[in-house]
Amino acid sequence: MLAKQMVAKPWLAQAFQRDRNSPTKLIAELAGVRSRGFVTADELTQIARIKVAGSGGVNRIEALIRGNTEEAIYVASASAFQQDNPALAVENLLTLRGIRVPLASAVLAWCLPSKWAVIDVHTWSTLREFDGWPEVPTVFTRDHFERYMQRVDELSTATGWEPQKVDRWLFAFSKCGFRISDFD
Repeated sequence: MLAKQMVAKPWLAQAFQRDRNSPTKLIAELAGVRSRGFVTADELTQIARIKVAGSGGVNRIEALIRGNTEEAIYVASASAFQQDNPALAVENLLTLRGIRVPLASAVLAWCLPSKWAVIDVHTWSTLREFDGWPEVPTVFTRDHFERYMQRVDELSTATGWEPQKVDRWLFAFSKCGFRISDFD
């Protein structure tokens, strides 16, 4: 049912693309990361600024990220980008100060949008609405990300969309306050 709704309403994946906290511009700027295979400290900080914008923790996260060496960021991100297993990819990034699962997923998804998606309360809430998933966890774990990516991959296959577009649709559905009954 979810994939059918996504295909019937593809415009929803474009919602919030002009929002000041939208990652669209940053994703384009990170295109070089795909061929390089790692992120720099500055790129990691840019990703964190957008991912945590509005939650009030930007300064704290930036300070923690600055506590990582360029070498540590290189090793963690290069290792993560080589992974196919979501839990292992996130695990590599979790070795860095200031990185938790949602931010790690943003690093993966915005650097490799054809492979990964960003886990957050909005995307999880949409899957709760359509698929009966449990309540949104207070803290996302690597197991949550692995489960989430499995579902995103299923939806990508069913819709023919890249994971990033699936992710944007799931995010926008919840962020806009939609319910399944709105789509009947």
